[in-house]
Amino acid sequence: MSRKVKVTLIFLAICLIIVALVGCGKEDPKYVAKVKNEIIPDGLFMAMFNETLDKEYKNEDSPLDFKLEGEKFFKQLEETKTKSGETYLDYFINESLEKAKQVMVAKLMAVSAGKWLSKEDQEKYRAEAKSELEYAMSYYNYYGYSFSSLNELAGMMYGMTSDNYMEYYVLNIGVSEYESVLSKTVEVTEEALQAFYNENVDLYRIVTVRHSLFKTEGLSDTEKTTLRETVEGYIEMFNNGEMTMDEIVAKSGDTSSDGKVNNDGYYDVVANGKYVAAFENWAVKQEEVSDKLEIIDTEFGYHIMQCTGIKALEDKDVKASVEVGYTAACAADIIVEESKKSEYAPKEIDKKYINKIILRSLTGDFAEDDSEATTAPSATPVEYDDAEPDKTVIAKFGDTEIYSPYYTEFYTQAMQELLLKDLKLPEDLDTKGRYEYVKEQLQKEYSEGVTYSQAIKEKAFELLLQFMVTKQQAIAADYGYTEEEISKLEAELDTNIDQMLQYYGSYYGISTRDEFMKMYVGMNVADYKPLYVDQTLVNEYSKAMLEKITASDDEITEYYEQHVDALRVVTIRRILRSTVDSKGNSYTDEQKADVYKVIEAILKKIDSGDSLSALAKAWSEDKNVDTDEGLLDLIKESSDYDDDMKNWIFSQTEIGAKNVFETENGYEIIVIEGITTLTEQKGTVTDTEDISCKVVKEQISQLIINDKYNQSVKDYIAENNLSLTDINWDLAQKAEEAFLTYEEETEDSDSKK
Repeated sequence: MSRKVKVTLIFLAICLIIVALVGCGKEDPKYVAKVKNEIIPDGLFMAMFNETLDKEYKNEDSPLDFKLEGEKFFKQLEETKTKSGETYLDYFINESLEKAKQVMVAKLMAVSAGKWLSKEDQEKYRAEAKSELEYAMSYYNYYGYSFSSLNELAGMMYGMTSDNYMEYYVLNIGVSEYESVLSKTVEVTEEALQAFYNENVDLYRIVTVRHSLFKTEGLSDTEKTTLRETVEGYIEMFNNGEMTMDEIVAKSGDTSSDGKVNNDGYYDVVANGKYVAAFENWAVKQEEVSDKLEIIDTEFGYHIMQCTGIKALEDKDVKASVEVGYTAACAADIIVEESKKSEYAPKEIDKKYINKIILRSLTGDFAEDDSEATTAPSATPVEYDDAEPDKTVIAKFGDTEIYSPYYTEFYTQAMQELLLKDLKLPEDLDTKGRYEYVKEQLQKEYSEGVTYSQAIKEKAFELLLQFMVTKQQAIAADYGYTEEEISKLEAELDTNIDQMLQYYGSYYGISTRDEFMKMYVGMNVADYKPLYVDQTLVNEYSKAMLEKITASDDEITEYYEQHVDALRVVTIRRILRSTVDSKGNSYTDEQKADVYKVIEAILKKIDSGDSLSALAKAWSEDKNVDTDEGLLDLIKESSDYDDDMKNWIFSQTEIGAKNVFETENGYEIIVIEGITTLTEQKGTVTDTEDISCKVVKEQISQLIINDKYNQSVKDYIAENNLSLTDINWDLAQKAEEAFLTYEEETEDSDSKK
């Protein structure tokens, strides 16, 4: 097996790949369209479609009913026409194709200039995208969701399959890096900056406002009139010197869950659509600082508004931001101009296929259609040379012989559970170095007198026994499959393997079904088929048994107290200033000192009451800040932060606590924004539907139910004195060696594949 095939094997979560293989269609690979000879990936098209859809959603005059869902919303797009006479569906498709074309042109330009991502970088970013999805799935499942696969999660979050998302993630980074390269070629003059600023003044000029909100929700018209008169009275008292703005703000209804006024009423505003339209429009129209107070009406109530500060191009921070915006805009213009050439016009547009993936995105049905997702640049012919199944017996369960590939599956799970889950690999290691590092860890002591190597083997056999017992219970409970049902499952798997090989074969340099399956599940097709059938059976039976188990309130409380680090959620605001250049090189000490001065300036703004979200969007260099505004919900046990940061974050009990940490990527300001426990939530969270005391309780209940079921299987094994027999430990050792074998990629080895 070449390095290409085996490079990521020890870091794959096998159970996720199983689900990813389910439900692929039988038709030949299809795609959205082509730009020159480059296929527009489904993920890119859907990202552009979602962007266009979101823009329409924000259009207050849109005739579309966004309360409709799934097929009803799709039908509405087919039937509703724009002012130009085309259907909204055609309008969205055309807009999405145009945006996708520009991205593809940027990639083609980067490739032509020799500035595209290396294969190693592509693999790194793809792994990074997958890691983000895996973390998100773990996070959501902690709080009551039931995502069984990355596909299902990516469908919910991004309206595309996980493979679509990973390819789009890589493509987006590659284009962004090329745009950065282009931007550095732009000549910057004071005149050009001034002109750009004048054209985009509302996007860069920062207006600081202070406001006090008097809510009208639930009030009758008479009550609203009375409240309005009260608010006008406050302004009159302010003008007469009988009331201060501090006193007015103290009455504000713009408060956090702990009852405190948010940001002491202060907000930094630019025209980015973040605020309610009337609020934002008033702010960006202000020309000077003023003691004058005005009333703005919004759907939330009456806002008493005051302009307290304005930063224009003369401000060095604003100027730096304008320069970045100007050079980025020039780089984008270069790409847009290039994309206008007729040679880049999208060709081979498949409207039927486009409609299908749009409908899939709207309905969330990613269980049966992900096979047609276009990710690979070209299809690979399938070679049917499946090897005979490995009939080497590694153990017995009663009279049933268990073949070696079954052990491979559970060895992978045991390795992940006991070692890889918490193992921090040194970042300077190449692929071969990672293999060697893991080998070294296996020889270290896991418990007294027992190495990791031995503990993982024993755990693998323990998991294998539990699996065989559960299969036995399922068959006894009449959940077993008929020969016809087994044949159908195997046929579906065959189709799925063929389809996925056609997409990914050329990317990984493989052409046979066995090579593909070894890459994804560590075994041949014929070895995986019976395991796949048994796993499907066991999953179906286990799901039915879990539905019969409950958890009491006392059990939930006790469980929370025992596992508080895994369940207490701390929401932080993160503002990152990088100390690494675009090539990954660390700054000099002098450059780092300059960066830290920026950190100190931001801290002063925080102390002055500036909006944390506005500060994050204006100053943070984290790639996700435009979407998450620096907010992160963290659980101690699953947090990726280093121990010092993690210990500080999870030792905090007060909202507003802050600290600065230096990491390998830069300086990070961490501010505590929210804390959620089983019984109390204070501060803010990223999404109250996902993070709440109720969700924590539901998640604990599911964890208890899972534990009860797992324990019932273990009790059944103990009560009936069940065990595996005739265990072949020599084979287990060989499985470990094969699992950790790194094969150099050479021209000779590649030619013999």
